[in-house]
Amino acid sequence: MATATRHILTGFLIMTAGGILLWMYMFNISGHYDYKAVKTLYARKAVSIEANKYGGAISQTKNASSRIKVPAVPNNSTGARYVVYMCQHLCGGWGDRLRGIMSTFAWSVLNGRQFIIEHTWPCDLRKFLQPKPPLRWADNIPQRKGMTTRRFNLIDNNSFLQEIQKTKNLSDTFHENVLRFHTNGDMFPGFRYNKDLHKTIRQRYGVGFKEFTFEKMFKRQYDTIFEMTPYFSEMFQSILSEAKPTIKSKLACLQFRQLFQANNTQKNAWAFLKNITSSFQSYKIFVTTDSEEIRKEAKEIFGSVIVDPAGAIGNIDHAPRAQREHNCHLLEKTLLDWHLLTQCDVLLHSRSGYGQQASMMKEPFTDIYALAFNGTITKLQKPDFKQPGGYMDTLFRNMTEKYQ
Repeated sequence: MATATRHILTGFLIMTAGGILLWMYMFNISGHYDYKAVKTLYARKAVSIEANKYGGAISQTKNASSRIKVPAVPNNSTGARYVVYMCQHLCGGWGDRLRGIMSTFAWSVLNGRQFIIEHTWPCDLRKFLQPKPPLRWADNIPQRKGMTTRRFNLIDNNSFLQEIQKTKNLSDTFHENVLRFHTNGDMFPGFRYNKDLHKTIRQRYGVGFKEFTFEKMFKRQYDTIFEMTPYFSEMFQSILSEAKPTIKSKLACLQFRQLFQANNTQKNAWAFLKNITSSFQSYKIFVTTDSEEIRKEAKEIFGSVIVDPAGAIGNIDHAPRAQREHNCHLLEKTLLDWHLLTQCDVLLHSRSGYGQQASMMKEPFTDIYALAFNGTITKLQKPDFKQPGGYMDTLFRNMTEKYQ
């Protein structure tokens, strides 16, 4: 009984001390109620409280900090091996291209090849993004006598996943010096469920095969592959300073892909953004879209709080070949908008790879929402990654149980 009494007394003293500290925080030295202090205390939770109207609990993803073991750059012998991501025409949008880049990079890491990016459509990617050392993906492949090449045209073609998953030794089967991939596919399921790669995945990425998914590896790989060029970095920092002028500034964002939305579903998005930002003067709003009408509507509704990087919007895959300068501006605008999405404190996105993959760059994964075709808004606990054709369900059903 004496022990129980001591525990109760200790708990009472702790609660009393906590109450005194809270009282001291709420009142300044002269004893007056400090409104600013209380507002600061609750403002930290306000976004999450407001967001709970849309359902779901906040989920945080682990930050996989271990470095990816990138293969050493080969010498210029005929035995040197490369894997190339190619984009010279009809590669899809930026989301499609990122799927292809991430997949081919994973191939290079798992099979000990140098990774190369040849991205010239509609503009040379190297104007905006450059290799992050020690990668040298901008190198030209040396032309040596006896070097062999194999090309894979895999745009919107997921059947190749079966071959990846079933092949016991990818290096022996795909033995050519240069493997060139024209793809927008997610190859990670094929790698993950190839049991002969499980040890290599652990060695090169530091994770088990179950964790080796596109969503979980995306940020690690992107940060390993890319850094901004000085030209692009200066431009991006200028826009970011407008979006977040002070350390207390917050940015609420909408990625609205009209192709994936029913008519008038933007009204739900506007209501959501108004709810999030109504209590705070420090919020700015950024809207990226494939529709000039939606862009104009956002400016009319939100006025001076809108951040709108200059530039025409359009499909980078359908750019006119004759307008080279215009095409570079089109890619520039696409990349600026995407990188700004990665800096959002609150992000609502359509079910498109462009917005989904921007959300994968946020750690921890909090205050991310999906806008369904019918306008329903759902709070996400993990990235809402689009799986084209549902191949994950049909192709690899029961694979996890098989390899446990």
